[in-house]
Amino acid sequence: MISLIKSLKSYADLKNGSGLCLFSNYLLDQAISKKHYPSMKQTSIECHVSESSVTLFSKKLGFTGYRELISKLKFEITYFSVDEIDKEIKQGPKEKLEETVFSSYNNKLQDHIVKLKTQLSKISKLVDKFSKAKNIHLFSSYVLQKELNWLSNFFVIKKVRVIEQTNIFSDSFKLYELKENDLIILLIGDEKEVPFFQAILDTIPDQFKANLFIFSMSEMLSSNLANLYNLKTDSFINYGWKYHQLFEHSQSIFLKYLLDQLAYLVKWKNKQDEFEEIQQLKNAE
Repeated sequence: MISLIKSLKSYADLKNGSGLCLFSNYLLDQAISKKHYPSMKQTSIECHVSESSVTLFSKKLGFTGYRELISKLKFEITYFSVDEIDKEIKQGPKEKLEETVFSSYNNKLQDHIVKLKTQLSKISKLVDKFSKAKNIHLFSSYVLQKELNWLSNFFVIKKVRVIEQTNIFSDSFKLYELKENDLIILLIGDEKEVPFFQAILDTIPDQFKANLFIFSMSEMLSSNLANLYNLKTDSFINYGWKYHQLFEHSQSIFLKYLLDQLAYLVKWKNKQDEFEEIQQLKNAE
């Protein structure tokens, strides 16, 4: 497959004054030189063509429409420096740019998976707390409701009482029945819903913050909340990826990866505890 950048360059080099030539040249200049991705209307105006022509040009380049073309262009530009793009356009064979783009993308994806594994020590701490907890207070943003349901069902199977609350903006809201070993778990998946979680954090007494664990989509968000509420960094389990806009559903995929690790460690610890109990019974005989 020939890359979009390569295709645009081939039409721009025609220099025949055609609408497709102007369109290709304009998009390359905006994306590479200015890191700007113009709207359909803006492209139509600057290229002196109708919006329907912009759609036709996009289809000519192999896309269903202009929005899909811009998404692919953003994808390719993200993984190359300007110098690398220039070098590939001028010298690289047709297949090389596409292969390098996806190779770079895959490498970044693998790097993030490795980075996620550094969060396992925090999950191990959560598992240790879980073994003592009778109640777990679960909260989730709307976009992570599916993950919340999965986690809730898992905890119920493990015979732990799960308390989910949603109407936290009512005057009567409070973390009720909060006991010494209770766990509080927040799943944050949308910055727009941060006030929801801040309202929860405002209600947690200091003595219970050691049992608070926050799955956060952003290290910056974690840092801000840690400073604002005087929380330890161990309270935050970061799953977010800065390239998530280019990978649909990546946020929930990476969160699910960590939740799977949590489930595995809980099961493993339960087996270890059972084994130790059996050993103690044998030693007592």
